[in-house]
Amino acid sequence: MPDLPALSRGDVRNWTEQRFFDRGDTYFRHDRIQHPRRVGHILKAECRGSQPQPYHIEATLDTAGISDAECSCPMGGGGYCKHVVALLPTWVESAEAFSTQASLGKTLRQRPKGELVDLLLRMIDRHPDLERLVTASAQANAPLDPAPLRGDIKAAFQAAAPSHEHDTDPRTKAVDDIQPYLSLGDNLAAQGRRDDAATVYRLLTDVGCEHYPNLPESSGHLASFVQTCTERLGDALADVDALDLREDILRTLFEAYVTDLAPDGDGLGDAAKQILLDASRPPERRQISKWVRARLPGMDGSTDGRRVIVLGSSDASPQAWKRKALGGFLLDLRADSLDEETALQIYRDTGRTEDLVGRLLSGGRREKALDAEAVEASHPEAALDIYKERVKVLCDRADPDRWSDVLGALYDEELHRLPAARDEFEQAGLL
Repeated sequence: MPDLPALSRGDVRNWTEQRFFDRGDTYFRHDRIQHPRRVGHILKAECRGSQPQPYHIEATLDTAGISDAECSCPMGGGGYCKHVVALLPTWVESAEAFSTQASLGKTLRQRPKGELVDLLLRMIDRHPDLERLVTASAQANAPLDPAPLRGDIKAAFQAAAPSHEHDTDPRTKAVDDIQPYLSLGDNLAAQGRRDDAATVYRLLTDVGCEHYPNLPESSGHLASFVQTCTERLGDALADVDALDLREDILRTLFEAYVTDLAPDGDGLGDAAKQILLDASRPPERRQISKWVRARLPGMDGSTDGRRVIVLGSSDASPQAWKRKALGGFLLDLRADSLDEETALQIYRDTGRTEDLVGRLLSGGRREKALDAEAVEASHPEAALDIYKERVKVLCDRADPDRWSDVLGALYDEELHRLPAARDEFEQAGLL
């Protein structure tokens, strides 16, 4: 058994926050630690907390001191909680209370197969959720059947999501219930069964996105898990040649992208968007473009009627934000094949007015910029110049008997939106 480094109460205090240290020290003094044991460099125990069942805790020590820790409580990520703190002073002051154990893996490998099977069956009787883990492991060496696998994965996600609004401890259960299926995909990939591995990753991403809207904010780790599945799916796509499976994968990635497409989203689909851009083939990009157009919210492609430049105007609604985001994605998808007019029309249709005006201005098409719905605050000088040019043209072309009416109408409709420019127009003799 390796020697563990010397550890002091000061080391424990410096490792965690003072509030956790104070509460953990109280737990230590009230003998809340149960069954302390040492497995190599790892200290393990159970700690009686506020719940009926004790929390499982462990801390890993190395030459630098405390290198890692974990607790099954809601605050246990990284192990900086009061329960782990209670474990560490127990080691500092009562190391002899820790029993020495071999690693669980080594212990199990020494047992006869029949005994292990009986043990596993008893564990499943006690914890039925373990049956999913066994089933997932068995599929790594059998023909993959997607239909029942989808049902198993769906059940795992349902079990991982908290059943009550104030259920704050979904983290460990989520990882335990769903992780075996990600491992199944990894095992299939390692065996060279690339299509089967892609199918597993696709089902995980698909079902994960389906359940994502039902997951509370405290389950950000589940969103992170879905992101991992998406990235694995992108890696698998590069090795898939079957057209039907490729389309299924691309569709799943697209749904992952739009599932969380909102100004305050968690970035669930960021990886999916980049994969679609990098890994899709030209015919596939055309198909994805159709999916994008079908999902554009409230798109109005009409270009009839006179457009008015309005400084600083914008639509800040979530629908408008989503339309702009999808418009940018559509432009990226078709960057190599779009002609100028089609690109400008996409700008108009998706409300990307700032980009539209900027592109028109940079191309020297100042009069066309007048047909844009708005000029954002980033183009005030260009807007002012365009207004001046337009007023001059109207002055030159207007019937002498009607010039004042024309200027008056123009001022009433447009120039009042540029109050700072009034003096300049007057000085130029245009008002």
